[in-house]
Amino acid sequence: MTIFASGESWDANENFVLVSSIVLILMQAFLIKKMPVPLIVLIWVFNYFLVQLADMVIAVPPLNLYDIMDSPKFEWSDFFTHLFIYPTIGFLFVYLYQKWEPHDLQIAVYVVFWSLLSVLYEWLAVKFGVFHYSGWKLWWSFFVYIVVFVLNLLFVRKMRSLLEELKKTPTSLG
Repeated sequence: MTIFASGESWDANENFVLVSSIVLILMQAFLIKKMPVPLIVLIWVFNYFLVQLADMVIAVPPLNLYDIMDSPKFEWSDFFTHLFIYPTIGFLFVYLYQKWEPHDLQIAVYVVFWSLLSVLYEWLAVKFGVFHYSGWKLWWSFFVYIVVFVLNLLFVRKMRSLLEELKKTPTSLG
């Protein structure tokens, strides 16, 4: 069945993205009550921005190191990958970090664990045809994920601090 403007049909990579999105969103829906809504939105937007930035830097010319899905052109499944999968992974990373509160070396182990888990997920995505490398090496992703997860920790720490300050600030509306 052809459902995309490019003429490509629904296949394994769209199934992978759909199932991944549903599973991750259900996980987040279960946990969402345990985190302030403004922080959830900020994490979501931040991670959406990070994945868009990464794609703009390394997945388009001049580097053009990989393509997503069936075509180098935008597809609706690209949108789902960017909007649901990566932001939800960012949310789960932050949620579990706050729940377990790792310290010192545990933080490094936690970031490395999530980076390895993300590389494993990306490897599965490659096997299902979500990513098509044209110069990119899977092991490079490990270092990208380290940076992404550290940025998430720094971002959330700063946003929590700002949200706490806002709570203390009297408003002129009341």
